[in-house]
Amino acid sequence: MAARPSAAARAAHSAPWQLPYERRVSGPAPAAARRSRRRPRSRRRVAPLAAAIAAFAALVLGVVLLQVQVLRVNAALSRALSARQALAREVAALAAETSALAAPSRIGAEAQRLGMVAVTPGADAFLRESPGQLEAAVAKLAGGKLGGEG
Repeated sequence: MAARPSAAARAAHSAPWQLPYERRVSGPAPAAARRSRRRPRSRRRVAPLAAAIAAFAALVLGVVLLQVQVLRVNAALSRALSARQALAREVAALAAETSALAAPSRIGAEAQRLGMVAVTPGADAFLRESPGQLEAAVAKLAGGKLGGEG
């Protein structure tokens, strides 16, 4: 048990029921005591915190903008790949058409339709120029008559 205060200590106080020391009270301190114990915040401690928050915000903004750019590049790449595939299909179709048009059987049939005759090997001959041949050829070309039509 705690010792009781002496008679002299009790006599020093105005009332005999008061203890010679202040009794500690548990719980939060009164508002006035809290305000008086609080140290004023210095701007030196706030400035680095604000700078750190600003730097973090700038980094986050940079990451977001970088992601937006990546999405734009991916979209452009996707469009370019689609265009490339369409062009590849078109090139394949044109190559098939070219090979069909260049087939010897088709060329021979078209030549016969136009009235051309195949030359036998060894029957090559050069034509001699005769007077009026040039004018007749020019007249046929101007009239739209080509080949052996007339």
